[in-house]
Amino acid sequence: MKSLLTICAATLLALSITNCKRCTAIETGNCICTSQYDPVCGCDNKTYFNSCAAECAEVSYEPGECQ
Repeated sequence: MKSLLTICAATLLALSITNCKRCTAIETGNCICTSQYDPVCGCDNKTYFNSCAAECAEVSYEPGECQ
């Protein structure tokens, strides 16, 4: 029972550390985004043209270009 609790705690910790939906961008080409340049930094450290492009690639992001 103690080891089960340890495994559960470790799993929850690992899940809480990562804030990324997916850090390997998979652009499906099924998204229609505007061409308005409003850069966002994806969790994969790639600058996306705008939030729509990041969402299309299924990555979480923060406002602004990546450093």
